[in-house]
Amino acid sequence: MSVDTLPPPLFTDDDFSRARTSDPLTSHAAADSTQAKELIRTRVYELLAQRPMTDEELTRAYFDRFGSDTHHDSPRKRRSDLKAQGRVVEFGVWRGSTGRKVTVWAVRS
Repeated sequence: MSVDTLPPPLFTDDDFSRARTSDPLTSHAAADSTQAKELIRTRVYELLAQRPMTDEELTRAYFDRFGSDTHHDSPRKRRSDLKAQGRVVEFGVWRGSTGRKVTVWAVRS
């Protein structure tokens, strides 16, 4: 096989900072997943820093601003992570688009 026809490398230089070269591919995939979650978490925090929102509003704002680069439920899950970290708190209760009561979230001041 010539150099021109070699398949792309399994690991790039960027991978080495997140997982050891001896780690299985699943470890590298997990490292990628962790970085993706942190990016989404940061974006969710930035959106909630602009104004308090319900999960429904947050999800809509996320996809309007950043596009559909993730699962539809990811912004809510990352908001939940932020709540567990104490960075996001319950702000109040509003009526959602269906008329049901929903929690409004805001960054901790």
